Amino acid sequence: MIFPHEKRPYRQLLIFIIAGATIELLFIAILSFPRETLSTADVSIYSIMYTALIAFTSGGLYLLTLFLSYKKGTLYHTVHDRQAHLLLIVIIVFGILFRLTCLPAWFELSTDIHRYHWDGMVLFHGINPYQYVPTKIHAMLIKSHPNLTDHITQLLHTIKQHENSLPVYPPFAIVCNTIGYALAPNSTIFIGHRLLYCCADIILLFVLAAQLQRRDQPIWWLFLYAWNPLTFTELVGSAHIDGIMLLWWILALAQFFEKRPLLSGIFVGMACLTKYIGLLALPLLFFEYEKKHRLLFLTGTIGTILLGYIPFIHAGWGVIATVRDYYHWNQFNGSIYKLLCITGLSPMGAKYIGLTLFAGLFSWIMIKRIKPIRATIMLLIGYYLVTPTVHQWYIVWALPFICFEIWYSVIVFSISILIQYGILWKYYYSNHTEWTENPLRWALTYIPFFIFLSIDIYRYFIRKKTPLKNQ
Repeated sequence: MIFPHEKRPYRQLLIFIIAGATIELLFIAILSFPRETLSTADVSIYSIMYTALIAFTSGGLYLLTLFLSYKKGTLYHTVHDRQAHLLLIVIIVFGILFRLTCLPAWFELSTDIHRYHWDGMVLFHGINPYQYVPTKIHAMLIKSHPNLTDHITQLLHTIKQHENSLPVYPPFAIVCNTIGYALAPNSTIFIGHRLLYCCADIILLFVLAAQLQRRDQPIWWLFLYAWNPLTFTELVGSAHIDGIMLLWWILALAQFFEKRPLLSGIFVGMACLTKYIGLLALPLLFFEYEKKHRLLFLTGTIGTILLGYIPFIHAGWGVIATVRDYYHWNQFNGSIYKLLCITGLSPMGAKYIGLTLFAGLFSWIMIKRIKPIRATIMLLIGYYLVTPTVHQWYIVWALPFICFEIWYSVIVFSISILIQYGILWKYYYSNHTEWTENPLRWALTYIPFFIFLSIDIYRYFIRKKTPLKNQ
């Protein structure tokens, strides 16, 4: 897609600069609010205010900037033009600034980071976190490190809901958490972890920019990931490790397009060792390689995964024991799953139907030989539709891929799901006692997504929009 020039070529730069500065000021205002002064009576009011600021203001500005840029058609095709080069600088500079702004703050939208910190502390002290549950590890560490009794007990208290559960994260995630813990073991805002995730996300920005330039695609599409409020709110603000997984995944794609099966396989293996969702990349890339390259790709992937698990293998099935339980435990913000349960179907029946639908979509993609980028987006959307749990940070998984092929539904969903933050804030400030899933919130989250998903299906499979080259 090549955009025509206008008489005022720097107009779009001005749009981006104004929008970036406004989003930055909004986040500074939100993060500087004295939340610790909230009384119980103020929780509902602040949860509504927070949701409005994030979802309808910063998210709205993001969509407005996208609309103006796309509609006006003045954003140049490659970085060979001076204006496009300046635009790329603006997008990256503000993208980094948004992430650095979230770095010293603490959003408190998820308790996952507490488990990250615990598992990192355990491995840091030489214990395999997959081998024992936290309560037993607590007793072991107090005995071997009596001077750390208060510190260890305090950390155990923060994961009280899962103190008898093994980690649900793969080995490289545990290694990253150990590095995060080692950087700042006593930080109350987990700055070590967040610094690590922030750096990985910034590196991902440059990798995406390089791939867009190499594939001769509109460089401004980097904006879709770099400025999306969900990315820096979740990956840095709430300290989720998913950005590291996405970095490996995009590097795997980059090596795939360069026809380097071994390196691509290694990066897929690293993605799988960071988050299990990275396993989706394995079949999508494997079947795209020529037969003579498939063994090399598979060797890189499986070899990397095995090397990652070997240091923890003496824990036996403990290294994957909690994965199955996680699927049974968690139910939040599902779409098709929730609709099936409303009809009277049992939760287990709804899950089996969801798995069947996902398997059908996967089989159709394989039969049709849909190219990796489009196939990845489709599978992730399919996962969002059938899984019982759709946390906000799950949507981040699809955002790097829409930099190469725009899906309106993913963009809209990444903003509409911000509405669910109201539930999380209320839950946190009510001392984990108020958890209310509101049907109106669900409708505001999913109806726009369903509408734009229908549009995307029409664009790509009825009108049959031509795939971009090299996909």
